[in-house]
Amino acid sequence: MGLMEICNEHDHHEPELFSLLRRAFGFLDANDAILRAVSHFETELARIAGVHDAKTLKSDPAFALGNLFGKLPLSRTPLLKTLAARNNDKK
Repeated sequence: MGLMEICNEHDHHEPELFSLLRRAFGFLDANDAILRAVSHFETELARIAGVHDAKTLKSDPAFALGNLFGKLPLSRTPLLKTLAARNNDKK
């Protein structure tokens, strides 16, 4: 189960979430996935959900999303590890 499935109600239309997802797919269409993109996506999703304001909070947006929805996708940790390893290989 992906993050969008966890945070979005079935048959509930949320234009800002759709825009975020469209931008994310556009980025991935032109670029490889990178940790910074995942972080940006999570930060924007937390902002849209109303649980994170990057200007005033120093907390981790993923932590805020996990608290709000009760979980994060199981695929998140392996994804972050893969992207971190790829980033280290490029250095």
